[in-house]
Amino acid sequence: MNLSELLINLHINILYFLRLIAKKNHLSIQQVLCVYSIPIDGITQTNLANSLAIDVSTLSRNLDKLLLLNIIYKRSVPEDERFVKIFLTSYGKTIFKHIIHDLNVYCKHMNLNHN
Repeated sequence: MNLSELLINLHINILYFLRLIAKKNHLSIQQVLCVYSIPIDGITQTNLANSLAIDVSTLSRNLDKLLLLNIIYKRSVPEDERFVKIFLTSYGKTIFKHIIHDLNVYCKHMNLNHN
């Protein structure tokens, strides 16, 4: 198998496991990636959109759903009230731990190490 075939197979396998994790947590794959990408000290919506390589409007729809599910909350940045940072709630941190656990389990199936 050449490199391009290996990359496509890896991508398919990763999507399969992300779909399982999303279903288990009653989220979409994009919402799982959002939860996974929010650092403990928060992140602005623009920076999160950039790190996920998606439009801010797409991210905004996912964040609205995560807000309704009490997985995230938003807080104004004290230095500049125009900016809002996104944080995980305690429930969101629990979901994050479940995602990490499941990723580790699935990576073992793929013979990959996830840190």
